[in-house]
Amino acid sequence: MDPKQKDGANLSSDAGRVGRWTRVSLTLQVLLVLLLTAAVAVLAIDASEWRSLRLRMDLTESKRNTLDAQTLELLDKAPAEIEVDVFWRVRPDFYYEVRAQSQTRMNELLALVQSLRPEALKITYHNLQDLATTEERMDELGLDEVNCVVVSLNEKRAVLGLFDEISEVNPGNPDPRNQVPPSLHLFRGEEALAEAIKQVSSTETPVVYFSTGHGELNPFGDEARDLGRLSMELRLQGFELAEWNPSHGPVPADCSALAIVSPDQPFTPLELGHLREYLENRGRLLAVAEATWTEEAGSVSMLLKEYGMLLKRGLVCVPFYDLTGRLTERSPQCADFRVAKSELNSRHPVTEKLFERDRHLRFINARALDQGVLEGGGLLDLVTSPAEAWLDLPEDGQLDFALNNDRESVGKQRMVIAAQRPLNDPSLRIIGSSASNLASNTTFSTNRDFLLNAFNWLTERDFRVGVTPRDPEYNLLDLRGTTHLSVILKVSTLAIPGLCLLFAFLTYWRRRR
Repeated sequence: MDPKQKDGANLSSDAGRVGRWTRVSLTLQVLLVLLLTAAVAVLAIDASEWRSLRLRMDLTESKRNTLDAQTLELLDKAPAEIEVDVFWRVRPDFYYEVRAQSQTRMNELLALVQSLRPEALKITYHNLQDLATTEERMDELGLDEVNCVVVSLNEKRAVLGLFDEISEVNPGNPDPRNQVPPSLHLFRGEEALAEAIKQVSSTETPVVYFSTGHGELNPFGDEARDLGRLSMELRLQGFELAEWNPSHGPVPADCSALAIVSPDQPFTPLELGHLREYLENRGRLLAVAEATWTEEAGSVSMLLKEYGMLLKRGLVCVPFYDLTGRLTERSPQCADFRVAKSELNSRHPVTEKLFERDRHLRFINARALDQGVLEGGGLLDLVTSPAEAWLDLPEDGQLDFALNNDRESVGKQRMVIAAQRPLNDPSLRIIGSSASNLASNTTFSTNRDFLLNAFNWLTERDFRVGVTPRDPEYNLLDLRGTTHLSVILKVSTLAIPGLCLLFAFLTYWRRRR
């Protein structure tokens, strides 16, 4: 072979070998670049979750895109992921615009929280068009209303109504002759959300003991005079419930508050000793006296007397308007009356929110209280009766439910009293009443917020004190306390039929012509 051809063949062979290694090298470099790119992408995605690398600027004048540091701290300290269920309803009515405005503001707040702490919240917006799924979730939450936000963690939940809790609204005037549109007075979404997170995140579980064994109202029963509805709501508020029979020993050490509700048998001296020991050692007590008058040693009436709350004999009665619009006495209905905001203490935590939001309480067959002296402490009226009430005293053992001017007088009566000692840092807190039906299933729907506030105040859970939300469209018409019922009766039985007869006559007269 020609030497030149041989050299050319060798060069071609070397070139082939170099090309193959170059391709392998380039392939490896490309793979390495891809691996590095994937690693950088993974690192970037992971870094996007690093709070220290999140840079945000809120350029709004009101700083509405910035959360308070305390809210962020609550989210960081939450023991687990918090569920937020949103139930919005849109209705084309007089409140449509202000309702939509409030819903939008709350949606923006939740979106902001989600962007800052995505791992802390799980937010679900429920479509009310999908009734099956929505109702199933509402049943799980024990919810019977919409236009609210439910914040829950495990078994604890807090319900934030669109109005009152999340927003305060100027209701305006729907009268077409002088119409004033409603407006958003104050948006308190972040404040309400922070308090709800605090409620459901609380690791403390206060234990409420109900005394038993002396004819007290059944704390878990479903009858009218039982306390089952109160017990169910206390559990939803995060309380643990238990029973205590004084004959079995002292009040348990884990008792956060004790409830004695209308027993019909007195406590023995030994059992009273257990009670006094508990009360003097930072005790918290809701005491509802016996349904019948007694001055027997060991009764709740006598126990309350030791702490400055003196029970009166007789029943508090209030006259009411009957169907004819006449102010009526001589009826047991006089002992079933409502107490309006004007009779609630506007400064005590238990009744302050009720006063602000114009809520009512209901009393049935209640006796009155007087203030005595609580050494080293103070007494405060929480609830009084209407000014037109009187204390109906029995004559020959019978009540006539009528004002006897010779021995009865008209005036406000004390219905519920709060006691605490000392005043600045109380180790003793007592709420006393003689209304045996105050907490029963019969009156619970009206007295719910008062009772829950009472237990929260007793256990020093002041962040829980409040009221359930109420739509501004809702208005309570007191038919017994005014002449409204007689007006409705006259309009429905006289005015409307009369107008129908008039139009019938006019129609007949025109046709005859």
